[in-house]
Amino acid sequence: MLKYLVISLLDRLWPAFNFLTFHVFERDPTLDPLPSPPDNSILIVVTHDIISYCHTSKPIIEYRRFQNGCIKTVNLWFGPERKWMEKVDFVTAFCEDFWKFADQKEVLDNLNLKFSGDEEMEEFSAEFLEKFRLVARPPLKTRRVRLEVFNQENLISILPYLDSEALETIVIIEALRRSTKLEIDELVTLDQWKKAEELKIRSFHVDTGVDMDNFRHFKKVEVDFKSV
Repeated sequence: MLKYLVISLLDRLWPAFNFLTFHVFERDPTLDPLPSPPDNSILIVVTHDIISYCHTSKPIIEYRRFQNGCIKTVNLWFGPERKWMEKVDFVTAFCEDFWKFADQKEVLDNLNLKFSGDEEMEEFSAEFLEKFRLVARPPLKTRRVRLEVFNQENLISILPYLDSEALETIVIIEALRRSTKLEIDELVTLDQWKKAEELKIRSFHVDTGVDMDNFRHFKKVEVDFKSV
């Protein structure tokens, strides 16, 4: 397994919060790799207390749950800029900013959303996506989406907010790598599913009893089919 270590240091600029935190993410190197930095990509990593947002070469922005509000940190080249937002939920702060950041005229190469891989995150993912939907704007344009999620409910909370005309590739990965069954009865009704050209489903399996006509329009399919 590869470990990606992100170190955030709240230094002497804010002595009251002078501590070091480590966020460690593990992933299987055999799985679909994250896109290379030169791409016009957005990467969002969600944990219980922190949301990290990165748009290609722009500064990484971190939203951290803290006491009765949140801390927003913009990691500039000369050092972090922090803003304390009292009585503001860190998920809501991120969601509102995200839709402001997203240029509806721009077409992304990749949109990557990763929920951290622990069982408690499955319940939190539903809470996160409910707030995400509340502030959603017109469909975001991306050619490729890579989603590390827990279930079909997560997927149908995200895909409808992507422009179906721009979307070409859908990559779905089970966040806990459990190789569990993925229900697709609602997914296959979405325009985003029907119009995409490539589909990759990893660490999930799909029941062989599904209607295979729902896959025939794809030019490329990588799916583990299993009988139940």
